[in-house]
Amino acid sequence: MSYKLHLDSKIKESYKGYSMTVLYVSGIEKNENFNSLEILREEESDLRERFANKTFTDEKNVVDWRATFKTFGVKHRSAVSSFEALSQRVLKGLDLPDINHVVNIYNAISIKYSLPIGGEDRDALLSDLVFTKSTGEELFIVGEGEGAQTSPKEGEPIWLDSAGATCRRWNWRQCTRTQLTENTKNAYFVLDKLPSYPQSELEKAKTELIELLKSYSPNITIEEELLEF
Repeated sequence: MSYKLHLDSKIKESYKGYSMTVLYVSGIEKNENFNSLEILREEESDLRERFANKTFTDEKNVVDWRATFKTFGVKHRSAVSSFEALSQRVLKGLDLPDINHVVNIYNAISIKYSLPIGGEDRDALLSDLVFTKSTGEELFIVGEGEGAQTSPKEGEPIWLDSAGATCRRWNWRQCTRTQLTENTKNAYFVLDKLPSYPQSELEKAKTELIELLKSYSPNITIEEELLEF
């Protein structure tokens, strides 16, 4: 069954003007001849060049996402948006991990456009996925062993299906269960847009993400949906 993504009315009231562009991608096929790592490394190099003489944390989308995280009690010293975490790692001189082709693709677009992008395995969902405020009792599992199972804090924005939270703190961290692997056939991607982020940049990021996914796996089909707060 192909589950869909939805917004809870309670969280929509708190974040007017925000939006999420969702891409449902079906029929992904492996293509080992595709060099996603080269694409990722090029974007890392470009990012370092862009911020060689200016401060990344002064960028408007960084400032605005930090302000958004503060609305649910999270300061930047404890957690930041996904694109900031990726970009800060790169700007410290570290390469992003070579996870798999699809993850490399969306990470490259994320750091290029300073835009939070999340991707998960649609077949791993156990129900429709809802963006909502946590009750503080949901399960969130990353990895195995002691400390792998936690719960979000009450009021924290999370993505939730019937088995638990798949992503915490809006776009901060994803769970293990729905992570994209080299065997993922059907996926969904979420592009998070703040009210202040230019729509033209969002469109460029979306278009480039789609183009790269189709270059990697030409036979995919893509359905797009806009979730507006």
